[in-house]
Amino acid sequence: MGHAFEADFNRKGQSIFSGRIGEKVCREDISIVDDGTLTGNRGAVNFDDEGVPGQKTFMVRDGVLESYLHDRISAAHFGVSPTGNGRRDSYKRKAYSRMTNTFFSPGQDKVEDMIRSVKHGYYLCDTDNGMEDPKNWQIQCTAAYGLEIRDGEFTGKIVAPVVISGFVLDLLNSISMVSDEFKVIGSGMCGKGHKEWVYVSDGGPYLKARAKLG
Repeated sequence: MGHAFEADFNRKGQSIFSGRIGEKVCREDISIVDDGTLTGNRGAVNFDDEGVPGQKTFMVRDGVLESYLHDRISAAHFGVSPTGNGRRDSYKRKAYSRMTNTFFSPGQDKVEDMIRSVKHGYYLCDTDNGMEDPKNWQIQCTAAYGLEIRDGEFTGKIVAPVVISGFVLDLLNSISMVSDEFKVIGSGMCGKGHKEWVYVSDGGPYLKARAKLG
């Protein structure tokens, strides 16, 4: 869910977050971060393609929208400092506001407690791609497979592949548990629309949430 935070979309009014800095957008214990300083991951940058040092930016902190991801142009427009997110596909392209390493901050819950709390659901494994509409904020993500849980225990049933879809604000506000176990995976790429790819990483903690699965 990084595109909706990219400041050029918000400058043009093309994001659901446009004009909402300082507003509560999800639960108080949820924070969403973009961190270009997270070394060892594909999205890490010493400095972006406009010469701004890589930074850790809280886009959402404790449920409140705190910052967009800025290149120099959007930062000047909003009267803030750039966040080190001006990135370009190649020397032939201009720099845009782009993600680096994007993830949820870890929480307090144990994964085993999260599993035990599920009446009926699925433990999703090996998520590998997704796309997001920043204006209407519908998402579609995929996972390699899911393990069925009933009454807090695995049933042995496996479903594959799994597609996750829905409205992001509904999904965010459905999150009821966030694990203290945390991992960022440095193997992704992200396009600006359907083109101009840059290296990114994502991941974070396990989330207990409600979403549409297919």
